[in-house]
Amino acid sequence: MYSKERYYKPLLGKKANMGDLFVIMGTIFGTAIALFIIYYVSQQINPAVQEALSTTAANESVTTILAQETAAQKLFDNVFPIFVLGLILWVIISAFYIQSNPMFFFIGIILLVIAIFIAVILANVHAELRNSPAWPVEMEEYGTTSYMVNQLPLIVLVTGVIVAVILYSKRTTGGGV
Repeated sequence: MYSKERYYKPLLGKKANMGDLFVIMGTIFGTAIALFIIYYVSQQINPAVQEALSTTAANESVTTILAQETAAQKLFDNVFPIFVLGLILWVIISAFYIQSNPMFFFIGIILLVIAIFIAVILANVHAELRNSPAWPVEMEEYGTTSYMVNQLPLIVLVTGVIVAVILYSKRTTGGGV
């Protein structure tokens, strides 16, 4: 039987706030690194698979499948900005439904500064990974994803300011639109 309370009970009492910036940072950074790792492993495995199956009857179909898999992985670079935009919109829209009090403005500013500091660290870690000699040349094909991770402090700043304006500029403390 379908019960609304059964499915939505875990969501009751959950509220978005300035702390969601940390979720956005972790998700963007983690997804970008996971995409890079998947692409790297795939590029290491593909030649071995093609060589092992070159003498079998399935060689032609395997080559086609591996080419499609590589093309699909490159598509993730184009989808990544949409993913980031979705995360940002999620936080902005959920900020409209929060009961906020202007006295928490200074706590929000402190959280925003901490979030920007952590975003700078994550962007620097990503830059160090890109500049390391172990970083494969093929990874340069993920230019959009790398650009977005390098701009992570700016993304966090803009998102944080928009969320702060929404949270702390309401006339009533009742929340909602």
